[in-house]
Amino acid sequence: SAQVRGNVKVAGSGAQNATITVSGSGFSNVSARTDASGNYSLMIFTPESGSRACTVTCSNVGLGGSDYISFKPISQTFSYGEIKTINFQVTPGYVTGRIATSETVSGYLYAKDTSDNRILARVAIASDGAFSLPVYPNTDMKVWGRVNIGTCTNHSLSEKSVRVGMNETKTLSWTITTAQINGRVSMGNVGVENALISVPASGGLCGVSTRTASDGTYVLSLFMPESGVRECIVSCTGVSVAQPAKTVALRSNKRETVNWAIASGRIVGRVSLGSTGVANALITVAGVGNTRTDSEGNYSMGWFNMSQESGQQYTVSCSNVHAGDGTQVSFASKNTHVSNGETEVVNFSAQTTTYTHIGGNIGRRVGSGTICAKLPDGTRICSAIQADGSYTLPVPPFTDIVIHGMFVSETGLSYTIDSQSINISDDDPPEINVPSRTTQGSISGSVTLAGLDTLGQSLDRHYLRSSAGSVNLYENGGDYAFSRLSPRTYYFYHGNSYYVESYLNSGDDRFRHPPANFTAQVALAAGDEITNDVASDVALIQGQIILEGTGTIENVVQGNIFAYGVDGTATAKGWSSDKVDPGTGDYDLVVSEGDWDVYDTRLRFGGETESGDILNSTLNIKDYTRAASNEGEISVSAGEVFEEDIVYETGTVIIRFSVPEGATLRNPRLNGHCVAYDDGVEIRADITATGSSAEVVEGRVAFISIPGTCHLSAYADVISGGVVLSNRHFGDLEVRVIANQEREVNSNGPSITVKSPESGYTTCNEEIMVSGTITYEEEITDVRINEASVDFTSSDNPDDPNEVSFVAVVDLEMGESTIEIVAESGEESSASKAITISRYVAGVFTVGDDGIVTIDWLYDGGAYEGELGIFSLTGMDIYDPNSVNFIREAARRALSDSEEGYVVISDAEEGAKFSGSLGESKDWNEGLYQRAKHFDMKPGDTFATILVPNFTLQELYDDPGTDNVQKAPLFSLASANPEHDMYLGQIADINGSGNAFIYEDKDFVNSDKDYNDLIFQVSGVIVCEGKAPTLDALIADGVMDADSDWREFTDLGKVMVDHIEVVP
Repeated sequence: SAQVRGNVKVAGSGAQNATITVSGSGFSNVSARTDASGNYSLMIFTPESGSRACTVTCSNVGLGGSDYISFKPISQTFSYGEIKTINFQVTPGYVTGRIATSETVSGYLYAKDTSDNRILARVAIASDGAFSLPVYPNTDMKVWGRVNIGTCTNHSLSEKSVRVGMNETKTLSWTITTAQINGRVSMGNVGVENALISVPASGGLCGVSTRTASDGTYVLSLFMPESGVRECIVSCTGVSVAQPAKTVALRSNKRETVNWAIASGRIVGRVSLGSTGVANALITVAGVGNTRTDSEGNYSMGWFNMSQESGQQYTVSCSNVHAGDGTQVSFASKNTHVSNGETEVVNFSAQTTTYTHIGGNIGRRVGSGTICAKLPDGTRICSAIQADGSYTLPVPPFTDIVIHGMFVSETGLSYTIDSQSINISDDDPPEINVPSRTTQGSISGSVTLAGLDTLGQSLDRHYLRSSAGSVNLYENGGDYAFSRLSPRTYYFYHGNSYYVESYLNSGDDRFRHPPANFTAQVALAAGDEITNDVASDVALIQGQIILEGTGTIENVVQGNIFAYGVDGTATAKGWSSDKVDPGTGDYDLVVSEGDWDVYDTRLRFGGETESGDILNSTLNIKDYTRAASNEGEISVSAGEVFEEDIVYETGTVIIRFSVPEGATLRNPRLNGHCVAYDDGVEIRADITATGSSAEVVEGRVAFISIPGTCHLSAYADVISGGVVLSNRHFGDLEVRVIANQEREVNSNGPSITVKSPESGYTTCNEEIMVSGTITYEEEITDVRINEASVDFTSSDNPDDPNEVSFVAVVDLEMGESTIEIVAESGEESSASKAITISRYVAGVFTVGDDGIVTIDWLYDGGAYEGELGIFSLTGMDIYDPNSVNFIREAARRALSDSEEGYVVISDAEEGAKFSGSLGESKDWNEGLYQRAKHFDMKPGDTFATILVPNFTLQELYDDPGTDNVQKAPLFSLASANPEHDMYLGQIADINGSGNAFIYEDKDFVNSDKDYNDLIFQVSGVIVCEGKAPTLDALIADGVMDADSDWREFTDLGKVMVDHIEVVP
């Protein structure tokens, strides 16, 4: 951290409670207040190297009441550990005066710097308008304000320029006058009461409003600026027809008149059947409203507003006229013109007529419905359809009567009765055919988990969520139905939007049915009644979660395990979850018949670690070795109980948090992930962990994880000077979790950089030199590599005097070795970093400084036509040697045509440099020689070769687990472990110089051991000299017959040896 401190004085006196704020990019603002003497002190968190540019401000220096003065900001740069003093002092000048007005006044005056418009002072205005405003001396200022006068709030005072010296006083004043607007709002000759008259705030005017009196009159008073004319907009609202706003020019102490005259009219009339008035008939005037007739059949609509003063056309309709026997009559609508201030009469009547009753049956059970007859004059007569589908419809004799209607069937579908035209006479009522069609459909079915009871499982509920609707079913096999659906496609599965789930065993289990077990998308046509049953056959996957190490199942307070259906199979998109028993680790996943991936386990730990630290962490494991993509799926049959224990090793890490002297912290926390590999397959563990909420000088956070490398971010709340800095980032760190170990690491401890080698480096040497640097704010006291202390010295780095360097030689085990570097500063601060190195006996090539590898195919002595590739060994340490995953990745890299690898020889498409025989029965060399080839690779990288005897590398990539010996790859790599199928005799050095090699194109057991099948020369590389066997050594060991030494007994062999020894 850095520190800034100082004093705040106004007119020579210390200012208490002034606010000091430091702001800048890359960190949150920090603030403090001055004490009684005006002193302050602030801590600024800065990076250990470099500096931080900041702005320091002093604001709200109290001058009594709500008055204040502020200072101009100061820009400063702070370096780590630096202490700076910044004082704020001023002797102000003053602006005094009065605001002249006839009303009581309140509000504030402000002073701002004209150079940047920053407000530097504020003072309250007295009720009589008097003020005294302190301002920055010898600075061009503008003074302005906002005042409250009567009911007017925030009336603006115009800006006035002023400049004063220290202790100097100047006078400014403002005068506020009034103007009036009056008028009347009327409809016809009647005043409109309670209309809202408004003038919005604009142009220096305070917004005002009032409502009209009972006679429609109003008066508005507005406070005006000191001089000039102000235009304002006056609006009239709260009336049924919108009125246009009006613009008026106002002058001080003057009155303007603004009136609104609203056009209006009225419609009255009577509804009757014969001579009898009809009560309760519904009258609707479009655009105005509706009313009902009284007991005599009379109605009145008005007075109502009209948008046009010249009058307006209106449509009047009459419906809901009851004629007895459940029959309703609706009249044809009528149009009428209503003039401004006039009353129009619109009557609806029908003469007494002898009705002819026609009837029939629509042919199905009905829930509800209506059938209607529309007469040529627009009158409509309607009757209800009975539950059995029958109806009776009374109509007068007419021609071209249109029959229509609609009904809802007993099953809930809506039907439309097709329109048809008929003729009615008194003596011959016709039989009416009533064709109908539905515009809807229905989807129904059941949801079943077959075999639940047999497996001892109990159902809480099924939940079906579809675009047709959602439903809970509390019985296994329970039915659902969605009716009155419009024709379209309905989704019963669509990601997390639509699905079918079952909740089991009192909330312990949850199962999402795979969409293969029902119709995921239902195409519904009008009239369709579709059944969509959801049926899944139950199976169980059960076992224990077993944790071995510093974290055990006894530390688990909550856990869940998940199974996912395998893509491309009948279980795809389905999943299951179960709560893991915290005491035993037992789980039982309810799944359906088919293939399932059980790779997702989520645990929360509680209690204490072995060392007594609070344990509050989560561990979410994604173990992809258990996924179908890596042949780790579990297959179950209906009713099967599959037993599967899941075992993980664990380790514990405790991260220490520390803050600068004088500060404390609380709520330290971590989040991140740990990664391990099993034969190249990732096992990922997401981590969260939280420490104590108490304020402490040093915080501690513990977490449990599977072994591997963890990448974590550390956060905590920091308290300094009474200010809480929430969620401060302490840094990102890499931590290695080791099985059965509990370790401590400082979150902001020493920083370790390994310069050489990179993690994942491959070699055939028995030892390797490890070098790097370490830096920390305190002195480094110890550096250890694999628990052995090593020497370290200052790096003499001018940019970082604390940096030290280390170099050490480390012995390597065969296969993969972990090298861990630990740096300590005293007893409290430490950090570690781990790298992995792979060692083989032979067959490793190191790319030279120019990054160009040259390979020349010299001789083809085998009947096979295969391919030779090279592949980078960087990162191959995560795969088990010669495993299917190792083979697939090696082939992929060779096919990439990049720095990862190349196909260097393709026997079917090219020929070797030399033709003839090295003891074979014939010359096998065919094709055009393509000369030496050059390949770009990363300088210093290591690579190996891969030979596919009689197939292509692409065919090997497509089938890496092949048992075909002609396709099985042969690697240059040699290990002491025969389980790897890599033998020292598979590849041989011709003369021990490390620049020309022979491949046997059959595995070592089946090889003829004549060592003349494929010969190539390589340059631009460094090889592990003396590691690959030479032909002389093979002859001496009896692996190769001396009589088969083609170097001595064939002319071509002698020429080839001469070529190898001459060409670099």
